[in-house]
Amino acid sequence: MSSSAVVVAAGTGSRLAAALGAGAPRKGLLEVEGKPLVAWSVEALASVPGVTEVVVVLHEDDFEAAQPALRKAGATKFARGGARRQDSTLAGVKATDPSAELVLVHDAARPLVEVARVSEALEKAREVGAALLAVPAKDTVKRVDARGIVVATPPRKELWLAQTPQIARRADLIAALETAGEVTDEASALEALGTSVAVVMGSYENVKLTTAEDLPVVSRLLARRRGNAMAEPRGESDESFHRKRTAAMSGDLLQAALGAPPFRVGLGTDIHRLVEGRKLLLAGVEIPYEKGLLGHSDGDALFHAVIDAILGAAGLGDIGDMYSDKDARWKGADSRQLLLGALARVRSAGLEVAQVDATVRAEAPRLSPHKQAIRSSLASALSLPESRVNVKAKTNEGLDALGRGEAIAVDAVVLLTEVQRS
Repeated sequence: MSSSAVVVAAGTGSRLAAALGAGAPRKGLLEVEGKPLVAWSVEALASVPGVTEVVVVLHEDDFEAAQPALRKAGATKFARGGARRQDSTLAGVKATDPSAELVLVHDAARPLVEVARVSEALEKAREVGAALLAVPAKDTVKRVDARGIVVATPPRKELWLAQTPQIARRADLIAALETAGEVTDEASALEALGTSVAVVMGSYENVKLTTAEDLPVVSRLLARRRGNAMAEPRGESDESFHRKRTAAMSGDLLQAALGAPPFRVGLGTDIHRLVEGRKLLLAGVEIPYEKGLLGHSDGDALFHAVIDAILGAAGLGDIGDMYSDKDARWKGADSRQLLLGALARVRSAGLEVAQVDATVRAEAPRLSPHKQAIRSSLASALSLPESRVNVKAKTNEGLDALGRGEAIAVDAVVLLTEVQRS
């Protein structure tokens, strides 16, 4: 009997979006290891024996533009998302072939799902009527009340962490989703109707990408999986092939194949006019002076130059692309928060800041007494030891607008390295 798969990619991913800043795509369409995140799930489910169609649920704003890449990955149909996840899921399930025996529902944010485990879950669902992938909880779980006080400690052996896909008969799934209140997964809706749901052992690598901190982990796991999926040897010895395969598993061959060095260098510059009525901020440190830097945000030229350098090193454009001065959201913004957003976006590309060297050019005020505070603040914002952050202060020897004390300029050089495996 045939089965249909539904991949839900209509959500905004608010926690990740907040970290990545303006202009970032919706989570399911974020590019990870060379393709949209949801495409990894589509490819996996399209490869499951017995799955004859893959329906992708998309946000209205992405509905047309996202389809070509996802069809290439194996998607066969598309549905428009709703206000809630369960509304989007219901739209996807209703778009499946009515003759499908079972429907699998999967999160776009879980790109590391394994075909073999999905096949096992399908078999269990055929036997029981519904099934989901899950893994036993490794940690002790506490129930906590509104005051933050522990009220119970459920036995850990009874606790499993739900994953996707979650699978059920098509009619049962539609009925459950149409009648359920607020639920966090399909199994909850099925349970509310009295449907038995079996648990099938999933994988601890089938992680859900939720926050910016998850991005480098997911990226590394996908890179390793792509390395492990190398074709069998063609015209070379088994020994040579397996040596290359081993290198790919460690990331070395993948790096060589992509032509990407293990480090990147970026140059950032910024200049702001000095005007009355503004605070003078450099790396978040307020410098006592009768004038401050004019800007759409708080005018912190040092943070801005570092952001520019970070984005440049990662090949992600510049600060104007990420934080346009035409966007009212960034008016008066704290530049430290803008830096954190840029760092999150760079980490999503599998990179992290290793070292920064910055030069502040100002005729006045005299910055030497404040250099250490500025350096410490910049290092803290970058989560780096101070030994990896340097800040220099120079005058412009009385030349041009800088020399006349009309502006302050900053140049920054940033070294990025690949995120290290834990």
